[in-house]
Amino acid sequence: MGSLGEAFIDGRIDIDGDILTVIASAERLAEAPGAPITSRINQVWSNHTPDQDLSDIRYHYDVGNEFYRLWLDERMVYSCAYFETGRATIDEAQQAKLYHICRKLVCNQATGSSISAAVGAG
Repeated sequence: MGSLGEAFIDGRIDIDGDILTVIASAERLAEAPGAPITSRINQVWSNHTPDQDLSDIRYHYDVGNEFYRLWLDERMVYSCAYFETGRATIDEAQQAKLYHICRKLVCNQATGSSISAAVGAG
């Protein structure tokens, strides 16, 4: 794993996040049984083409609103909810999440700090 750290120090790679977390993940990948790392990485990336990604997205998400109404809140917000006590309905928990986000945005606006959102992360 020294070459990964060296590449980071030399500026040959850019890592978004904590370098120690990335190194730990790379070590787990290197120690995992099975095909060589390069084969596993190439296999993952080779399956991603724009056409295949579009097909995958349609398969997973284009299932109609009737399906989503079965388990989403009244706004059909497709993300986590905020259950403070565990007694809230899904609608109440989604409303609590939206209020929670708004409070953070107002706080961040006052302090000048930024907020990051994982859109579509489920």
